[in-house]
Amino acid sequence: MPQPAARSEVGLASVANTADSSRNTAKLHTTLSTSSPDNTAAKGPDLSGVDPVTGAIEILFHPRRDRWAGHFEFRGVLIDGLTPSGRVTVEVLALNDARRLEIRQELLLLGELA
Repeated sequence: MPQPAARSEVGLASVANTADSSRNTAKLHTTLSTSSPDNTAAKGPDLSGVDPVTGAIEILFHPRRDRWAGHFEFRGVLIDGLTPSGRVTVEVLALNDARRLEIRQELLLLGELA
């Protein structure tokens, strides 16, 4: 049975290491997604969180209803929440934890993250 591609978190993106069979070389492919197994596990049953700016309870960003650009922006390798929902999502899903920042830095250096 074929093995699934190795994946590691990049915040709201995941990276799949796959082999490019047409060139017979390893190639790093990025697959942007708004949800991943690790994000879902981190989210758990949470539908809301406390906005670190206002202290108010806010709902999390909904990838099927909300526009990413309306709630987040990249500042280097950091993901900034622009709205209460964005800020809560960054906190609850730990989108700026050390490992994710390291991975985003690597992707930035490879030109895979704009």
